[in-house]
Amino acid sequence: MKRVGIIVCIGLLIMPGFIGFAQETGEVEALPFSEIILAQSEDEIVRLKDWQEDAEFLFTGDMMFHMPQIEGAKKDDEDGYDFSGSFSAIESLVSGADLAVANLETTLAGERLPYRGYPQFNTPDQAAEAIRSAGFDVLMTANNHSVDSGKRGLLRTLSVLDELGFQHTGTKVEEEEAVLIVEVQGIRVAMINATYGLNGLESYLTAEERVSLISIIGDGARIEAEIEAVKASVDFVIVLPHWGQEYQRQPSRLQKNLADRWFDAGADAIIGSHPHVIQPMEVRANGQFIAYSLGNAISNQRERVGKPAYWRFTEDGVLLFMTLSKNPWTGETSIIDLRAQPTHVERKWTGEEWSHRIVPASPEDMETKQSWERTKEQVPGKQNSQKLSEIVMNV
Repeated sequence: MKRVGIIVCIGLLIMPGFIGFAQETGEVEALPFSEIILAQSEDEIVRLKDWQEDAEFLFTGDMMFHMPQIEGAKKDDEDGYDFSGSFSAIESLVSGADLAVANLETTLAGERLPYRGYPQFNTPDQAAEAIRSAGFDVLMTANNHSVDSGKRGLLRTLSVLDELGFQHTGTKVEEEEAVLIVEVQGIRVAMINATYGLNGLESYLTAEERVSLISIIGDGARIEAEIEAVKASVDFVIVLPHWGQEYQRQPSRLQKNLADRWFDAGADAIIGSHPHVIQPMEVRANGQFIAYSLGNAISNQRERVGKPAYWRFTEDGVLLFMTLSKNPWTGETSIIDLRAQPTHVERKWTGEEWSHRIVPASPEDMETKQSWERTKEQVPGKQNSQKLSEIVMNV
């Protein structure tokens, strides 16, 4: 059920934070947050008690559409595409969230350009329609593929998302739109998305447009300034950087340094994208949380003959549930629950084309067990917080 409060955005999500904790202690406690739980099954992703007034967000990783996906979504008997099958297995989880956020790593330039996958993506609008129908509310749009279809493609992408009712952050029509602010259950949250670069296509935009139309990380100072500027007017700040090295399962020194600076500037959480593999999560001593990369939500990348062994990790993703609670007396907002539902990109040959579907991974499912185990290696992360004492995977 969506409980949507609109300021510059919509929605939020509700997720149980204490199932694993209750099983171990025999009690259910609302505070403090005690674990990041890795679900053993999809059934463990349930909502908190109805009387809770907390706000829960869902985040997932990179949504990419390669040509095998586009060809597989082509309707046989008529013109058009249908991508709904890609999200059917997670729709109940996503639509149950108050606010669901993903990284849209393609452009929606329309039929004026051919539909294509890597290296310059242009995806049918029906892909965005399917993402919206699955329950996603906010899309990150600043990434290294943002200008794959030029300035017109960037602007048309935003227009399509607006028509579908999405909120978005990262690319924008005006420079003033750099920070997205949402309000849910009385909690005001700022979201700041930026990318490390544009795959060498910077010349598609003028120097002025590279500032006004898209947020670039650069040396990190721009995001620091945006955090400091918005901090006093919101309850919680989330930075959503498109950063790091592709296919590397550990964060780079640059990622760590940028994270330190943004946390010092006032960020409360950092949730990254771009590597196409899951990188570690950690909770810092003061309750600040970072997930360096949530991997791929949907793509055609995977382990196959002729590809390096590390490509097997590109099949893995996470639905990360984060519950925020605002103290009505002090006004302090903090994370009280984190849950990670591992996902796997199921790819099957239908006899004519490939089908792609995001499915929840489980250690009890032979088809997704290996994916679940790979994700488990990354989720526990660093455990050094007073408020958030453990990061466990509830997958």
